[in-house]
Amino acid sequence: MKNLIEFLLIHVVNNPEDIVVTESEQSGDYIYSIQVHPDDVAMVIGSGGSYIKALRRICRIYSSREHINVRINLDA
Repeated sequence: MKNLIEFLLIHVVNNPEDIVVTESEQSGDYIYSIQVHPDDVAMVIGSGGSYIKALRRICRIYSSREHINVRINLDA
């Protein structure tokens, strides 16, 4: 899942070398925290939150195949 998130973010931001995705587990849920360059935060959020919502939706669909719960946080 971490690789999928990184792959999707690399193609959106202007500073792909600054992408950091950390994975943690809390009470059965996998939590992925995303950190990007400050100039790229708006691109990751998208217009009206459209990109981050789509990213979360894709990860939710992918995680349903694995029977796990996933949460994605954007650390700005």
